[in-house]
Amino acid sequence: MSSALAAFYAPFTTTTLPSGTTYRYLNVTPATPTKPYLLFLHGYPSAAWDWRHQIQHFLARGYGLIVPDLLGYGGTDKPSDPAAYRMKKMAAELVELLDSLSVKTVIGIGHDWGCSMLSGLANHHRDRLQAMAFLDVGYTAPMPDFDLHDVCAQIESVIGYVNYGYWEFHNEDDAGAVIDEYSESYCSIVYCEDPDLWRTNMGPYGVLKDWTLNNRTCPVASWFEGEPKAVHTELFSPENGGYGPATNWYKVITRKLNNADEAECAKTHATIKQPVLLVTAAQDRICVAAIQEAVTKPHTEDLRIESLDAAHWLQLEKPEETNTLLESFFEEVIAKSLE
Repeated sequence: MSSALAAFYAPFTTTTLPSGTTYRYLNVTPATPTKPYLLFLHGYPSAAWDWRHQIQHFLARGYGLIVPDLLGYGGTDKPSDPAAYRMKKMAAELVELLDSLSVKTVIGIGHDWGCSMLSGLANHHRDRLQAMAFLDVGYTAPMPDFDLHDVCAQIESVIGYVNYGYWEFHNEDDAGAVIDEYSESYCSIVYCEDPDLWRTNMGPYGVLKDWTLNNRTCPVASWFEGEPKAVHTELFSPENGGYGPATNWYKVITRKLNNADEAECAKTHATIKQPVLLVTAAQDRICVAAIQEAVTKPHTEDLRIESLDAAHWLQLEKPEETNTLLESFFEEVIAKSLE
């Protein structure tokens, strides 16, 4: 392990939950009783490492922190079966983790697929959430009839182009092996400097696979250069499991393995009463801000919407601005809890 990763993960703990799954996570108790626990949930292709700026910021301010490598990532188990990544199952595992730490409630913060995970917690274990903050991706209500092509068609009718077509590539059995072989090409577009490339070379059907197999590259964002890129490469090296396990987050939904759980959950779904923050990224051409607002608003009673002039990886591109918005929201939540 590189010195950067070794230093970052030094305070982390690894534990096997009663259900049998092993998770690696950071656990820091609050400095004072009034400070809540913050549960940070990363996205794809990431790890707890992507929250490093937030960990440093909120650790210094006395908040409790729980920051796991989610299933398929980092030092957490990486099952090969997509069914292991059912949202209801993973939500139950996070609750097991909270129970093992004797933590009753948290403020959940998600980014990208971490927002889907946060939505899963809200749908299946809402009583464990004091509040929720969604970064870049909005809340997802239960979708018992999910179909990728239907969703893409609905969004295309609003924004004028297909945005989730690349899910088809990630759904292929050998997607992980292809990405492992052409990781330099793949990462260049995932972390590209020009956010408009996502509209032309990621969103439409087939184009991300073509980009990757043709070994195309483009300049990466400045914040990804150097150590962050080296750490990412190490986290997803074939020796550490590669990208295959992480693509199961796409496979489980695209193959409709969540639909039965979603149908059951939909029977008791209700509007979210807890405070919710949605921070959209104005330059994200995949997770388009207007869509994220539209899917979140109907399901929340206490919603605050903010926007940053950033692309998809807003907590990495603009960490100070992200932290300021989060801290303001957390302070509002604390104030409401003391009323």
